[in-house]
Amino acid sequence: MVEFELNTIIKKVGILGVSVAVVAMAFGSVAEAASIKGNKITMRIGSGHPPFITYVKGASKSFVPAVKKRVAAETKYTIDFKEHYAGTVVGVFDTLEGVQDGRLDIGAFCVCFDDDKAMAMNLTYYVPFHEPNAVKNQKIFFNLVKKHPSLQQDFSKRYKQTLIGIGGFNNYGMLSAFD
Repeated sequence: MVEFELNTIIKKVGILGVSVAVVAMAFGSVAEAASIKGNKITMRIGSGHPPFITYVKGASKSFVPAVKKRVAAETKYTIDFKEHYAGTVVGVFDTLEGVQDGRLDIGAFCVCFDDDKAMAMNLTYYVPFHEPNAVKNQKIFFNLVKKHPSLQQDFSKRYKQTLIGIGGFNNYGMLSAFD
């Protein structure tokens, strides 16, 4: 079983995208779903959204290549990702469950679609007038999770998953027809 530490992943892999993206790994299902044959690891990553959506694009174009490169450079293994996006394995509203039940090893999803299951991670959606800059917002939220790990511990307690990345999202803003 491989355990990822949030701080290490963020520092070494980098930002996954400029949207609310949570990438979770199900420890309960990984042993059954991921395969290791000789020196080759195969994992399934996916999302209900297509890869042109920012957080999914970040998972596919940044996270996957970065993990492949690091595994090859730092271990005796190679890793291959089977990428399943645009609802081919999970839908927008069941990515969390898809990781939990083993359809995926790693899922990229917007917590906004699972507010009942990921309430604490939806903080930026419920706090009015927060930081409008997505990059700054991501850093603020990352620091909150680092300072208050209980915000993300619900994933491991209820879903046997570990948060391995946070993306930023700008606020909804307020529009009016007057000054």
